[in-house]
Formats: sequence, structure tokens, C-alpha cells
Amino acid sequence: AAKALTADTALTLRISNAPASYALNHSPEEILAHAQLVEPCPRAGQVRVAVSPGKDIGTWTINVATRDRTALLARVARVLADCNLEVVTADIATWEDGAVLDVFTVKADTQPSVGELTSRIEGALVWRSVSPSDEPLNLTASCDNDAHPWHTVLRMSGPDRHGLLRDVTATLSKLHVVIHLARISTDAATVRNEFEVSDRHGRKLTQDESAAVVKALR
Repeated sequence: AAKALTADTALTLRISNAPASYALNHSPEEILAHAQLVEPCPRAGQVRVAVSPGKDIGTWTINVATRDRTALLARVARVLADCNLEVVTADIATWEDGAVLDVFTVKADTQPSVGELTSRIEGALVWRSVSPSDEPLNLTASCDNDAHPWHTVLRMSGPDRHGLLRDVTATLSKLHVVIHLARISTDAATVRNEFEVSDRHGRKLTQDESAAVVKALR
């Protein structure tokens, strides 16, 4: 349905190669808009940002397209936290050519600035690393190696707080866990995250690695 909305061959290919679990969570119109932001695949260090009003008053949708790199989600989440943007939902998708799309719903009194977000995220891409804060995560987590053919599915839930996504993703980065897809939702101050992850070599997490992740998220 999304491909039927465009005659552009490059966009059609981008849509065709989108991760299935991402595509199932968005309308054809949204998928087309995302493909237009992602295509062509951004150069290393390049960031494209689009901001639009969310479905609820006081919420905004922030779409971020860039090229994958180490701890990318942690870097973007750090920028959002620094801008005092409260992440309500997030959907992260990665293409095989390295293109990444981050779709965030955030709470803010005024519309976030495209220029400021673009500048800050591009600056974050050159940071050597992103460290979590000292606040406890207090999350209950589990790792499932049977739910996906190639990746470990990491599920977690617990009380939400400012900067939680930044700290979760920074913690996973310290453990050398690679995030391929993420779905984050918040309901009544409780956050529920589901990540498709692997080790740095693209393999599913071992039992020891999974145990280390679960322990670190407590």
C-alpha cells in the first residue's frame, strides 16, 4: 500500500526493504514520509530531522534519519533528554545499507526546533561515548532467543523517569549490545520497551551476556 503511493523507484526499494516489524506499526502514508526522509541513505555524520504535531495536545512527532553508528540511539536519547523532551513512544528501524530511522513521540510545551535538534544530534555523533547517569534503572528485563530468527528480543518494563531511555541505551552500549530495532511505550508512568539486539558481531546474546544485561537493568 505504501509503494502504491509513489512512482519513485528509489523510494519503492526503500519501502520494500524496510524491517517488517517496523512496517506493521505504521500507516502507508507514514511509511512513505519516512522513506522520503531516509532516502537517499544519509552520509556518515549527516542528520535529517522532521517535526510535526502529535495526536494529542502537547505532543510532537520527531523523525530522525541518519546513518548507523555505535550507540546511536543512546546519543539521540541524550540529546532529547538535554532538550527536556519527554519520550512517550519510540520506534527505531535499521536498514541493511546502514540507514536508520528513529520515530519519537515527545511531550513539550512548544514545538521542538528542527534546526536545534539537527545541530545537537550531529554534534552527538562525534562524541567518543555516552555514559548513563548514576540513577538506578529499576527495570525488570528478560531476553528471548526463540522469538526472532537472527536477534535476541530484549523486553523490559518498570517505572518511567526523565532520561530513562538515555540511561537504558547507554547501559546497553557499555555492554557492547547492538540495538537493531526498538519499540518504546509509556502508559501511566510505566515504560515498556522491546528491543531486537545482538552482540557486536551480529550474533544472538549468549546466556552469560543475557544475564549481564538483565542484571545491569535492575
